[in-house]
Amino acid sequence: MSANPRCGHHAGAPVRALELGPHSAAAGAGTLVGLDDIEWSALNHAHGSAENIPGLIRALALNTSTWDATLGELFGDDLLHQGDCYSATAPALPFVAQLAISDALPPARRLDLHVWLLSAADCWAASLLADADRAAAQRRFPTAAPWTQEVHLAVGDQVSALLGRWSAEPPAIQFALACLAALYPQHSRHLTHQTAALAATYAGTQPGVFVELAAALHRTDDDQALALAHQIATWEDDLDQDWLHAPNTTAALRAAHALATGALHPLGHTTTP
Repeated sequence: MSANPRCGHHAGAPVRALELGPHSAAAGAGTLVGLDDIEWSALNHAHGSAENIPGLIRALALNTSTWDATLGELFGDDLLHQGDCYSATAPALPFVAQLAISDALPPARRLDLHVWLLSAADCWAASLLADADRAAAQRRFPTAAPWTQEVHLAVGDQVSALLGRWSAEPPAIQFALACLAALYPQHSRHLTHQTAALAATYAGTQPGVFVELAAALHRTDDDQALALAHQIATWEDDLDQDWLHAPNTTAALRAAHALATGALHPLGHTTTP
């Protein structure tokens, strides 16, 4: 996985930029409660010991000119390298979520953190779908890749805190939150009015279709969600339509993966007033 997980697309519904808000931040570094309580040397990432992880997270909190490179190293190189998860991935995510809701970072950087949380949350579904055909041939159910379930649950534990910022966030981050919450319907049912308003704002555009899909998952309307996922698959290069027919998987799982994968593209199109 690259330093930025957002994917490409081809013609479909019209693209519309998501509004992000001014690139301002409060003075001071974000707080990272509990970071030193974890025995990072006992954990691993893609390149070995996770001893470097707290340093990378602290570097993100400082909001310096090397922020993008640090974020790429943390996720693209170490914690989610090529879409894989490791023993250090789940323990790091609560601190990423702390930064994602911190006013010490400007909206553009907090959006990047939301994008990586969405990508991390989807690793479990992605691994199940990747194993589906092989599992069917072997007459078994799909098996999730190592550490992906722990990572999915770790992100889920942060969703309530992230959603608590909804009213204060610009539309681009609200879009990311709607998509993230759709992967955890138990947290998202109270977003009905908010997602409806967001969908109306972007009606007739690609972001609007993604929010409609998120809303369908929020209300557990699996048939509508899967229909919208098929629509999205016609314009998303990185969405393999075979996944939408993966055996021994639920419609909700397939639609949620389509949402998480495809939504990374509109998140790459933001505007700043």
